[in-house]
Amino acid sequence: MKKIILLSLALAILLVGCGGGSSKSGLKKNKYVGSLPAIYADYALAKKADEAKIDKLYKKGNFKKIMKEAEKQEKEQKLRRKKFDADIEAEKARIAGTEIPVSYSKDLQASDMLFYNVAPVKLNERCYAEVFLSAKQDFTVPGGGQQSYAIYCRLITKDGTTISKDIMYPVSWSNKPISFTAGEKLGQKGDKYDILIHPYSDPELYANFAGIEFITQEEYNK
Repeated sequence: MKKIILLSLALAILLVGCGGGSSKSGLKKNKYVGSLPAIYADYALAKKADEAKIDKLYKKGNFKKIMKEAEKQEKEQKLRRKKFDADIEAEKARIAGTEIPVSYSKDLQASDMLFYNVAPVKLNERCYAEVFLSAKQDFTVPGGGQQSYAIYCRLITKDGTTISKDIMYPVSWSNKPISFTAGEKLGQKGDKYDILIHPYSDPELYANFAGIEFITQEEYNK
């Protein structure tokens, strides 16, 4: 029995030493979006590796080997895609409900356009951050002035790098003034806005994802 336990332990150490379960891209798990960045980056690396093999054979003019390699890759890619899809869905389910940090830029805090409060933001099962807004104080939007009450934000990394930007229009258009009281819900779609938080395009940045920062229009336009 003791020998079996020792053998099992040795096998486990060997697997860890060989990198079992580690990311080929080297991207680490993020506190908020988990392993999604690494899953996307690893999948992209595998695709590039396949393309490089075909390109190398093409340069050598070995068309027979190209056909053989292409057939081999087609089978491997189907299995890889199936695993990729399963891993993505499993990770989305695991991180659903995670609360995303919210911050406000110094310029926004110093302006008169922080007219809203943001409730705790959480990820849903589709990897969208659900944003609920309410009036910070009583205010009136003049007729036709809804555009001026747009809300701007950006997804940021730990060092403040912008990943993406978004705009929300919480006030419906009207040619008449619209008044709001403190605490009143803002929004045109059930008082909720969905911000896509999806590392498929910039997994390296999302590996350092740190939250949502609300900013001024001027900061958004930079």
